[in-house]
Amino acid sequence: MYNEGYLVVLLSNQGSISLKDNPKALKKDTLSLGNFKSQLTSVFGQLDFPTSIYAATSQDRYRKPRVGMWQQMLEDYDLDTKGAVDMKNSFYIGDAAGRDKTDKRRKDHATSDRYVYRTYT
Repeated sequence: MYNEGYLVVLLSNQGSISLKDNPKALKKDTLSLGNFKSQLTSVFGQLDFPTSIYAATSQDRYRKPRVGMWQQMLEDYDLDTKGAVDMKNSFYIGDAAGRDKTDKRRKDHATSDRYVYRTYT
C-alpha cells in the first residue's frame, strides 16, 4: 500500500501510559511505556516502509473516537486542506468494534473503533 502512495499511520489509545509527573503511577507508567515501545520496535522493525504512530495517553480530544489524533496527523503531514486526503480510497482498520465472541475469534476489548472512520470523514 505504501508503494501505491498510501500513508500508513497508526492511531492508538494507550490509556495505561501516563506522561504526567505522577509519583504514585511512575513505576506502572514506566513499565507500560517500556512494553509499548518494545512492541512498536518489534513491529516497526519488520516493516519495510515508513510508518507513524500517534498514541492518546489521556482522556482528551486525542482519544479515539474523538478526532484529535486525526487532526494532528493531517496538520503534521500538511494534509489539513480540504481535499488533500482522498477519503474514498482511504480506509481505517480497528480492533475495537464491539464484536461478540465467536468460535473463531475472541470478543473485542472495546467499541471505540466502531464509528471512528465515520467520525473522521
